[in-house]
Amino acid sequence: MVSVGAIPSVKLSSGQDMPIVGYGTVMMTESSILEPAIAAALANGYRHFDSAFLYANEVEFGAVLKKVYLPYGKREDLFITSKLPPHGNRPSDVAKYLNATLRNLDLDYLDLYLIHHPFSLIPTDELGIAEDENGNAIVDTDVDLIAVWKEMEKQVKLGKVKSIGLSNFNSSQVLRIWRAAEIKPSCLQIENNIYLQQDDLVQLSKSLNITVVGFSPLGSKAYPNSSKKLPPAIEHPLVKAISKKLKKSPAQVLLRYQIERGVVVIPKSSHAGRIKENIDIFNFEIGPYLPLLRDLDQKGEYRKFDFLDVWKEAAKSPEYPFVDRISN
Repeated sequence: MVSVGAIPSVKLSSGQDMPIVGYGTVMMTESSILEPAIAAALANGYRHFDSAFLYANEVEFGAVLKKVYLPYGKREDLFITSKLPPHGNRPSDVAKYLNATLRNLDLDYLDLYLIHHPFSLIPTDELGIAEDENGNAIVDTDVDLIAVWKEMEKQVKLGKVKSIGLSNFNSSQVLRIWRAAEIKPSCLQIENNIYLQQDDLVQLSKSLNITVVGFSPLGSKAYPNSSKKLPPAIEHPLVKAISKKLKKSPAQVLLRYQIERGVVVIPKSSHAGRIKENIDIFNFEIGPYLPLLRDLDQKGEYRKFDFLDVWKEAAKSPEYPFVDRISN
């Protein structure tokens, strides 16, 4: 790892430096919440920001950057990620949705652009998600991920994005893209925390020189699809005991654990104190407690985000990535 400012970074296969702690913007749509949160993140050294067309806040996020950072800081010191939504998963639509994102953010380029999901949904003419008479998203079963990836590569060559990657893909899908790619995926973003460590997928990605970014690194308060009843990761007795021994918060322990596994983290919070706390993880090590935390992995059962609660029809797609969730 190399250091960019105060925050260590990992070098992507594209040659870019990605700060190993980023700030997630999912479920933050109101400027009254987003602006002070982004301002607090910038003040505490965050330069890596994760966004997506699906989050429906790109316009607000772009406006905040323009107001609180760009008048004083350099665009090239920021690392901005966004994502192609599932209703843009057609070769003919990649440039359309990317251009919409760039307009929304009021930026000339993205540092990283990901295919947000491997399955595809039918879009409306207004770049929304088409629904059937029952209000369910309509699945496009003819998705051609290789063809979509070739269009992603074109956006790199056009200078609209510096790096491209994948999100929520399984191992076989990652391998398929990697083998067909002229420009290899630089990044794989997946749900990753102590309950869902996905070590096989992490190790595969490392072997392919693909950097793993873990979203939901602090876990979730609810796991509706699990038969087990475990406390939220941040409240697990072992995590709390380790945090007490290390004189760090449970959140800091969980984030530091991922960093020591070689996983980039993008925690999200709108609370200024926690925003500061989440990036203050470079002055200690998990050390001998690593194996104990590794043993908390639930081997996929504690997957929070299978997306079926939002798009139940996604399970009909031949590219739905979590086949073990369909019967649940």
